Amino acid sequence: MGKRLSMLRRQTSGGGNVTTLSEHPFSTDRPIGSAADDLLGRAPFAQSLARAIGAWTLRDSLVIGLFGPWGEGKTSVKNMTLESLRKTLPAVTVVEFNPWQWSGQDQLASAFFDQIGLALGRTDKGLEGRRRTAKWRAYAAYLRAGSLLVSGIPRFLFPLLLLFGSVGLLGAGLGSLAGVLRILFGLAGAILLLVAALLSQGGKFAEFISSGIAAQVEAAQKSLDEVRKELTELLAKLKEPLVVVIDDVDRLDKKELQLLFQLVKANADFPSLVYLMLFQRNTVEKGLHEISGGSGRDFLEKIIQVGFDVPIAERGLLERAVFDGLNRILADPAVEKRFNQRRWANLFVPGISGYFRTLRDVRRFLAVLDFHLNLFLQDKSLEIDPIDLIGLEALRVFEPDVYSGIPPLKAVVTRLSGTGLYGNEGEAETRRLLETLIKGANENSRPRVREIIKQLFPAIGWVFGGPRYSAGIHEEWLRDLRVGHPDTFDRYFNLVIPHGDISQAEVDRLLAHADDRENTVAQLLSLSARNLLATALERLEAYKERIPLEHSIPFVTSLFDIGDELPKAGGGMFEIEPAMHAIRIVHWHLKRLNNPHEQARILGEAIRATTGLYLPVRQVSLEEGTKDPEDRLVDDADLPQLQALCLAKLRDAAGQGTLQRNSEMARLLYSWSAWAGVNEPKQWVEGLLASDDGVLAFLRAFIIPVGALGLGDYTSQRVWHVRLSDLEQLASLDHISQVISSIDKDKLIDKDRQSIAAFSAAMRRRREGLGEDDLKYDEAG
Repeated sequence: MGKRLSMLRRQTSGGGNVTTLSEHPFSTDRPIGSAADDLLGRAPFAQSLARAIGAWTLRDSLVIGLFGPWGEGKTSVKNMTLESLRKTLPAVTVVEFNPWQWSGQDQLASAFFDQIGLALGRTDKGLEGRRRTAKWRAYAAYLRAGSLLVSGIPRFLFPLLLLFGSVGLLGAGLGSLAGVLRILFGLAGAILLLVAALLSQGGKFAEFISSGIAAQVEAAQKSLDEVRKELTELLAKLKEPLVVVIDDVDRLDKKELQLLFQLVKANADFPSLVYLMLFQRNTVEKGLHEISGGSGRDFLEKIIQVGFDVPIAERGLLERAVFDGLNRILADPAVEKRFNQRRWANLFVPGISGYFRTLRDVRRFLAVLDFHLNLFLQDKSLEIDPIDLIGLEALRVFEPDVYSGIPPLKAVVTRLSGTGLYGNEGEAETRRLLETLIKGANENSRPRVREIIKQLFPAIGWVFGGPRYSAGIHEEWLRDLRVGHPDTFDRYFNLVIPHGDISQAEVDRLLAHADDRENTVAQLLSLSARNLLATALERLEAYKERIPLEHSIPFVTSLFDIGDELPKAGGGMFEIEPAMHAIRIVHWHLKRLNNPHEQARILGEAIRATTGLYLPVRQVSLEEGTKDPEDRLVDDADLPQLQALCLAKLRDAAGQGTLQRNSEMARLLYSWSAWAGVNEPKQWVEGLLASDDGVLAFLRAFIIPVGALGLGDYTSQRVWHVRLSDLEQLASLDHISQVISSIDKDKLIDKDRQSIAAFSAAMRRRREGLGEDDLKYDEAG
């Protein structure tokens, strides 16, 4: 267990060699070519098989079967066997015949004899060797000639008959010159038809002719049995065996299987011939079943004299291959930084480990993981959690139906359930959906899939006996870029950072420069230009307690600097406004000091230094409104000083004309009134309302979007609303009405037209005796 849990320690130069599975990540099915590359301890088996072949008596033939499923490593064992055989018997002749490469039964038979004939020619260049090769070819010609005559002559029969028929007509047409000409033209046409027919047969016809001639020469002198006997005597003189390796047998169709085994059976009793046939046994037995009278196994046993199963890979060696591959793939420091050993063990042991049954399984998985991991490595940052990616890639490779069923269930697998919000019916539906998802897996694999889903999506782990989590854990999942968080879920399946999100590389850069106010402000403004500032603050909030406290002043100041650039909230019921994210970051970052006076000092330093107005004012206002001392950053004794700093900034902004351009002017005026009394901001507003632009700016600051239902609607629509009671604390409603009545509304921007419409609707409701919040859907759209 210890080795399994510590498998991802990086290898050092003194820690031994790490065997790589492949130089290319997509070479998942490439067999090994040498015992030096053996990862599964099968080299001793291959060497023993090679010794058995080399020691076989040359008086007889031998047919060996090497059995194993696809991907089990048959070809790798074969390669190691031949490597060992060539070392012990350098003169051995090996014919590697892959019947799957030859389509059609005619080509299969021809290739079988041709390949062995070529090998015999290479074995011995002397007179004896040439005699042996010639005899083999004559023997092959005997066997092929009959087949070619039977299959070839019918194709030539029609043009031949046509030719002979035309010649037969010659005598009938000799009575006149015209008849002779007609017959000559007909004869020419028939000859052309015959030539075309012969040419259409190409090499097959040439083969038919040459094979027939060779067979006839032999037949004129000897029978087939005599040729076979002489061939047997010549093959018996070979000093080393001729090894015929036949791979990919199980890829043939039924007819080709029948022909191949007939070829082997008919030619298996020649001395010095050793056949090594590789295939998945049950597949071949099933293919031979119909042609063997009902027992493919019995048919196979009559041909295969000795059968071996590829040794089952040791569990430990397969896991070592997995771990070595993962060590290579995950060696980047950005990956190692996010690798959680405990979570890896909880995922691997009960979950994905059971999927690695063959080396092919290991290679397929590592190839896909390697490719996808590189998509998420960006600027020395990893955009996802590596453990979650490993779990998802295991499902992608081994349980594709389960994998494809996860994205539609995003809302289910990423939400924290509870009877308070969703009720018992919601939990029952969650159980049903997850069980339906898991049924997409092979029945034997479902326990593993349940464990993987539980580890990937802890929010619904309770369905499988896991714990229930509170809302606070969501922030940790976001910080860790877990697939179980709704904000990072999509990138795992889209394989890119979704539109409207920011990359982890950008978050890491912000964190890395938290001590550099100028750099941080520049990055945040750049994100603001891309409409990503709110998203950035939401992501940063997950790290609010991870930013070093020695960086507090420049970091808090940089947030205050960009506060006036923050977009307003969209008005969603569960949406947190961007400014509140920033305030929470500041609050919980400084709260770690556990020293209210020091926290007040840092806030004061940031307020003095910042160029921003809204966030420092809002931060101090919230401190004032927080009653529980445990929830406050500063004590009552330090609060007046912070209020005075903010008040000075408000007065300065009012004097410089920047306050009226602030999108949060209304809230700033509330705070000004609270700290200095209403007369001071009211006097400033009177000056503002002296112009049409000032009136419009004042109204824009106070209108807010609210939801209103129309008759028969099922969803609310946004309506712009203004509360007159808020306005009349600072301004004369009659004066505002008088000014806007003379404004040409066709020349206004949409926001100003909406402001005037909202104000006019509010005045109408007051005249009608309605409450301020008695909205109609169509009154201010």
